[in-house]
Amino acid sequence: MNREDTFRAASVRGHIRGRWVSGAEGARSSYPEFDVHNTLTYSAADVLAAAYGGDSTRIPRYIGFVYGPELVQLPPVSRDETFRTIDSLCSSFGLNMQVDRFSRPPTVGNYSVFGTEDEDSSDSTDSDSPYDSNVVEFHAVTRSGRNGVYPMDTDESSAYAGPLGKDMYLYRAVLLGDGKYPCVGDPYTVLAVADLMKNGSYRQKPENYELAFDWRVVFE
Repeated sequence: MNREDTFRAASVRGHIRGRWVSGAEGARSSYPEFDVHNTLTYSAADVLAAAYGGDSTRIPRYIGFVYGPELVQLPPVSRDETFRTIDSLCSSFGLNMQVDRFSRPPTVGNYSVFGTEDEDSSDSTDSDSPYDSNVVEFHAVTRSGRNGVYPMDTDESSAYAGPLGKDMYLYRAVLLGDGKYPCVGDPYTVLAVADLMKNGSYRQKPENYELAFDWRVVFE
């Protein structure tokens, strides 16, 4: 009974803060343009269990950015998201996804290290906190044009959007690991997805700016 209660009390949640920057990791804007929570997928639980068992092949390594040239209305994010569902979403709505490796090693610590930017956090930052290093933060930055990596087609004749560029709408952020079966069309494992709508609308990419993301995952 105690083991079950303890397990059910534990949780994993994520929080994203993003800013437009002038060049990769360049001068940041003075305030966050994106400040949202994510939805963890069912695959994230599979990957966490595998990591506990010593298999770290699908742990987070990339952040994907779903974008498009036209303003469209997308279905809600679900825990069933996979690379195939995102591929289907992109082809159906004329979108695409850029995948970026982490721009620097993940940061590990607790809220005494990261501060209390997550308003929903119930963590205590004082010395009585039971956590030592229960927070990990991943960092990635977009790369405009052909400098980016696109797992979907970017040709004008395809059903997908072309390379990421000026005035493209940013729709979703996707936390990714390597795929379980990359040789059969499964290059990435989708671990979490965040919708980037703010105040009922999506924002467009400014010219000469990239989007820098800090994606925080908290284990409690």
